[in-house]
Amino acid sequence: MHAVSWLSAAILSLSAIPAWALEGSWRSGPPMPTPRAEHQALMLSDGSLLVVGGVGAAAAPASSVLKLGAALTSWSPVRDLGRSDVRACVLRDGRVLVTGGITTGVKVAACDLYDPLSGSWRAVASLHLPRAYHICEALPDGGAVVIGGRTDAAGDAAWSTTVERFDPVANTWTVLDPSVTAGGQGAALRDGVVIALGGTSAQSSGSDIIGGLRFDPADGRSRALPDMSPPVAAFTLTALLDGRALRAGGRVFGAPDPAESAAEIYDPVVDTWMPTSAMAEARAGHAAVLLADGRVLVAGGFTSASAEVWSPATSAWTSAPGMPSERQDFTLSRVAGNRIVAVGGYAFGDATVSTAIFTPLGIATTIASSIPAVTNAATIPVTIHFSRAVSGFSLDDLAVTNGSVSNLTGGGADYACTLAPAGDGAVVVTVADGAAADGDGHATLGASLSRTVDTVAPEIAIGMPIVVDQGTARWTVDFSDAAAVMLTLDQVEVIATGTATGTASVSGSGTSTRTVTVTSMDGDGTIAVRILPGSARDAAGNVSGASASSTAVAVHPGASPVIITPPLANASTSGSGSGGGCGMGSGLTVIAAALTALGGAARSRFSPTSRARSG
Repeated sequence: MHAVSWLSAAILSLSAIPAWALEGSWRSGPPMPTPRAEHQALMLSDGSLLVVGGVGAAAAPASSVLKLGAALTSWSPVRDLGRSDVRACVLRDGRVLVTGGITTGVKVAACDLYDPLSGSWRAVASLHLPRAYHICEALPDGGAVVIGGRTDAAGDAAWSTTVERFDPVANTWTVLDPSVTAGGQGAALRDGVVIALGGTSAQSSGSDIIGGLRFDPADGRSRALPDMSPPVAAFTLTALLDGRALRAGGRVFGAPDPAESAAEIYDPVVDTWMPTSAMAEARAGHAAVLLADGRVLVAGGFTSASAEVWSPATSAWTSAPGMPSERQDFTLSRVAGNRIVAVGGYAFGDATVSTAIFTPLGIATTIASSIPAVTNAATIPVTIHFSRAVSGFSLDDLAVTNGSVSNLTGGGADYACTLAPAGDGAVVVTVADGAAADGDGHATLGASLSRTVDTVAPEIAIGMPIVVDQGTARWTVDFSDAAAVMLTLDQVEVIATGTATGTASVSGSGTSTRTVTVTSMDGDGTIAVRILPGSARDAAGNVSGASASSTAVAVHPGASPVIITPPLANASTSGSGSGGGCGMGSGLTVIAAALTALGGAARSRFSPTSRARSG
């Protein structure tokens, strides 16, 4: 009753999927280091593809393991197993179990575990019976099951009728009930049941199998499946999202035509095969892959590069873009971004190194903000627009660097959220490929938004004064990290002591320096300058504060101004040193002290166009 309930619900949910033709385009992918056909391609947790088993050029045994990186740009060798015709599966914990195979023409029982995270390999318990060309499927409990396969060392007539179950914790294989079939295709259904279909039976002396078995991991028992109609080989068997399985195409034993177009559905609830619509093209040696929305893409086959898609909602096939070139006995795998990768196979009679990548039509994603590229804002409003209405989009689909997001609102094609920077520097919010999809199954394309946060105001430094002539001195004012300098005379404070007077002015342009000049200096005292707040602004909008007071000049009637430098840390404060001379630092210190004393009884007289402060 429970199985009927979830299966009915799944079928109803899939009924909303329309029968649209798969949209997108194929391109050539990176070639493998060596040719490969009749292999397996396993999707790893990091998004890479692992290719094991199969044959190479001129049907030579292939013992190497290859990996296509998640970026789909290059292949790398992983290991040479020293045996060919292995079968493998990805366990629930992400490790890869590789079983059996052939070494120098002899079937072996050896098994290995590969950990993609560490890159390590280790031998595990061997099978009870050497075998090759068998079925290997992962189970929900973290283990695996091996079914059938060829077992003899001298030829290919003997097929195993045994089932073995692997326990990775105990590192043991257990022999279970004899099976009624020996090889072909396998599929793990949604509820953990594994079905094995086709191949060659031990009783039929090499003819195509007419049925298969159903293995239930709950009780460890297997039983016969209903016969296919008609019996076929070189077909595809795909587990569906609703718990059923699709068998498509194949070669009919004894028939004059090399391929057939028929397809049928296995329903585990009623344990029967049901016909579905036939493919537009007869195929054998083709490949199939389950799409994210529950449909199935089939492509290739004998002398074919075409492709078509089957929908569980309508039981109908629709055309899809064909591959760049024909191939058979290859693999199709769905990777990140709902891209499809076709790997190897036979092309024009021999194994090929070629790959092809299908990129589906994507929904454009635009991330924007009213806040400029460089900002000092504590929060940044963000809008996300998709070129089509989507569903399933949430905060979990937003990745943030140097910040956090909250308050996601909206729906359909338009969303909004708040981005809170964690500190100064680049703040990036990203929507990954495939974050959401529309009702037709088109996935969103990735996009990102970056803002640079800067909360530090421009700094101001006033250089040493330059004495121009008897009545004139000037100071260079440097602005660091300023996008705009707004320095006016009102923001220049002239600091005077004693009776010193003068007229200030500002000159210069650009965003890095200004010159403050004091002319017509007269009287007796000192003159320095300081820049008041608000004279510069950076790209983020931060406004400068006040500068420190500049180095002063001493003003004397009838004499040129004298720069008053701070006394050196090791300068003598006496009028004479051991040599009887007067040190420069001590002499200027005495002058400064005298002028400061004069300033207490005098007033400053400046041009009305300058700001002045009496000392």
